[in-house]
Amino acid sequence: MKTDTIFYRLFQSFPSIFFELIQLLGLSILNVSKIQ
Repeated sequence: MKTDTIFYRLFQSFPSIFFELIQLLGLSILNVSKIQ
């Protein structure tokens, strides 16, 4: 599970970027559902 350790290190280094990505994903999903 090398990918898990990579994500874990990224999360430790850049937690704010991680949360921003979650927000962007959530917003894009909401926009797609609104269009449909």
